[in-house]
Amino acid sequence: MLEAEAVLAKARTDAEIIIHDGRLAAGEDVRKLRLEADQALAARRAERLAQEQRLAERETLINSQLARVLEAEKRLNEQEDALCQRAGAIESQQRELAELTRQELEQLQKLGGLTETQARTEFLKRVEDLEKIAGDFPGVEKTFAVQAGRELRVFVHPEQIGDDEAFVLARNIA
Repeated sequence: MLEAEAVLAKARTDAEIIIHDGRLAAGEDVRKLRLEADQALAARRAERLAQEQRLAERETLINSQLARVLEAEKRLNEQEDALCQRAGAIESQQRELAELTRQELEQLQKLGGLTETQARTEFLKRVEDLEKIAGDFPGVEKTFAVQAGRELRVFVHPEQIGDDEAFVLARNIA
């Protein structure tokens, strides 16, 4: 019995050692698994953080591009409005010019007792005379009467007429 108790005691001690070693090994396995799980979670967090940063950068880029597009659209709308205003001003000037031409022709008809065709011919002759008079000045290359004869464009030879002479020439022609 003593011997049986000694074998039983030794078996208990061996069992306790085996259980203790098993618990240690299991604890170490648990720590390894926990470490791997923590590393996997950390990697996922880092990946998610990187994705969020990329998304934030893309969002910032998209917002800046959208702001530039909106600003460009605003400038284009302003330019369109300005062009519409210019077009309206040009149309009113054309109407005014046509009215002035018509009035000039009527005056010529009344003064000379001429028909419309004769008045137009007389008017064109007056415009040509203006061009010829200005073209007879020395150094003048070409002349053009514009705006129904109200304005005269004069082109000079630059080697013959300088800036100061051009000013004097303009005074003399006027």
